[in-house]
Amino acid sequence: MFNKALTFYPISMDITNHCNARCIFCFNHWGKPCNMTRETFSAVMTKILPFSRKEGILVSCLYEPTLHPDFIDMYSSLPLQYKDNFFFTTNLVRHLTDTEINKMAYFNVHHINISLETFDEKKYTEITGVKNTCFYDNLSRVFKIFKDASPPRVRFITMLIRNNYSEILSLAQKAHDMYPLDMHEFRTPYLHNETDLEKILLTENELNDLVPKIRSLGYSNIYISADSNLEQFIKVKAGWIKSNVDEVKKVKLRMHEDYQMRINANGKGFFNCDGSEFDINIINTEELRSKLLGILRYKIKQGRYVDAHI
Repeated sequence: MFNKALTFYPISMDITNHCNARCIFCFNHWGKPCNMTRETFSAVMTKILPFSRKEGILVSCLYEPTLHPDFIDMYSSLPLQYKDNFFFTTNLVRHLTDTEINKMAYFNVHHINISLETFDEKKYTEITGVKNTCFYDNLSRVFKIFKDASPPRVRFITMLIRNNYSEILSLAQKAHDMYPLDMHEFRTPYLHNETDLEKILLTENELNDLVPKIRSLGYSNIYISADSNLEQFIKVKAGWIKSNVDEVKKVKLRMHEDYQMRINANGKGFFNCDGSEFDINIINTEELRSKLLGILRYKIKQGRYVDAHI
C-alpha cells in the first residue's frame, strides 16, 4: 500500500550541470560541464522511484537537459508506472529536430515546463544572453507535433522582472491564445547574491499593481508565485542585517528550501533536512528509508505531520 508519508517530496535532480543560456536572474555557477552517466541515471531510477510521489521528481531543475547527449534516450526510458511523478524544465534554446520533438511527445512525464520570458527577440537576447535563438521555432514545432500525439502536459514559466514588465499582460494573452497550456506560472526570481538583482527585480508596489491585472485576465490556468523581497535583498547585500542569521539564510537559500532531496549530475546529492550528503551510486534503499523515517519523526515532533504513523 502506498504511504505518502514515506516519500521524499519534492526531489530535485539534473542530468547535466551545463546550460546554453545565461539568464540575468540565474544563480548558477558555471564550471566544467558534467553529464550524468547512464549507470548513475539507472541508480536514481532504481533507488528513488519507490520513495517518490505525483509531480515529485523534477528530472531537470537547475540546468538544461537537452544538452545531455543521451537526453532523448534517458527520458524515453522513464517508466510508465511512474509517469505522473516526473516533470522537467527546458529553455528550448538548442535546436531540436522534428524527430527529437516527436520522441519528446511520448516521454512518460506528467508535464514539461518551458521557460518563456518574452515574445520580443531583442528582449530575449537581453534576458537570456542568447543571440539568433532557435527558441521560437522550437516552440512552434513542439506544439505542432504534440498536437498529433498524446503528449505530456505543457506549462510555461515566466519570470516577473523589469525587462519584461511592460509586456507581461500581452505575453499572457498571446500565450493563452496561441498555445494549449496546462498552466502558465508567473514567478519572481529566487533571491541570491550572485548578480545585481536589484536592477531587475520589481518593487512591492509594482508587483501589487501587476499581479491583480494578470488575474483580471480571467485565465483559469494562470498560477502566480510573486514574492517581492527587493528591499530586504538590498539590505542583505549591503550587509545591514548580517547579524540576523536566520533572515539572511532565508533570503539566500530560498531556491533550496522546498526540496527534500537534491541529486547532481555527478550522482552526488544532499538531504535538505540536515544537509547530509550522499552518493546515489553507493547509498542503499534501507539508508534512504531510514532518512525518511528520521524526517518524519522530526516533523511529528514539530507538530508538522500529526497524522503520520511510523
